[in-house]
Order: sequence, then C-alpha cells, then structure tokens
Amino acid sequence: MDLSAGYQKAKQLLFENYGRPHVIARTYVNTLSKGQRLKSGDSAGLVMLAHDLEESRVVLNRLKYYSDLNNFDNIAKIIERLPFDSQKRWLRFAAVIEDDRREPSSEDLVYFVQGEERVVQSFGSLLKKGHSIISRVSVRCLKKTMGLKLSSGGPQK
Repeated sequence: MDLSAGYQKAKQLLFENYGRPHVIARTYVNTLSKGQRLKSGDSAGLVMLAHDLEESRVVLNRLKYYSDLNNFDNIAKIIERLPFDSQKRWLRFAAVIEDDRREPSSEDLVYFVQGEERVVQSFGSLLKKGHSIISRVSVRCLKKTMGLKLSSGGPQK
C-alpha cells in the first residue's frame, strides 16, 4: 500500500470509528450519564463534570444531537451522579422551573452544575476547614435563586 492510499485508509477508519455523529453523541451522553457518583467535597470531580457538560452541550449542538442529552432519563442519571446535597438543591431549582410551566432542560442542568462548580471554586477551601459559613452562603444563594423566574439558561428577572 502506498503512502497516499495508507493515509486515505487511516482517515476512513478514523471516520468510521469516531467521526459518525451518532457515535460521538452516544459517547458524550454515556460519559456524562454513566460516570462515577461524586462524593461531597469532591471539588475536582465537580469541576470536571461542569466542564464535560459544557463541552457536551457545545459539541452536541454543533452535531445537531442535543436532544440526546436533553431528555428526562439522561438528565436524571447525571443528577444521580451529584453529591446528595447538590441533588437536593437541584430538586428545588427544578421545582422553580416547573412553576414556570416548563420541564427542566439540559441547559438548566449545565447552568446548575456550573453554579455548583462556582461555589466549590470560590468557597471550597472553607468546606475543608468545616466553617459554618457555607450553609449560610448556600441558603442566601438559594433564597435569591428561588425569588427569580427561571428560563432556559438560568435565572431571569
């Protein structure tokens, strides 16, 4: 096989194994929905999940496969990966969205997890030291969030 034919064959194999949009979409959804459950205080895991969600959102939108991520079952599986306290906050967050007469979407999930990431990035060191300020900050943030109407992509006034 000459060099040019070998290159073409390699390109074809790469496309067949990794270039088909539905294969890429399924890989992203499986990575997000079947990953390991995060433990409380796992800031690195939460940061990674937030980044993976954002990357998936961008890629799946571009491939026009965003609906694969934006369904109830996959959103529920991703939520189950969050620490228990984050799951409870998600339920409150989702209830506000449902009050707006719509179902929580994967856009809402991305927004929520990025918010959880910001809290961990900003106040994560306090969690390790056992300061009670975290619960006060969380309650204030939750009250503020609960007072806002939510639409796709986060809170709106």
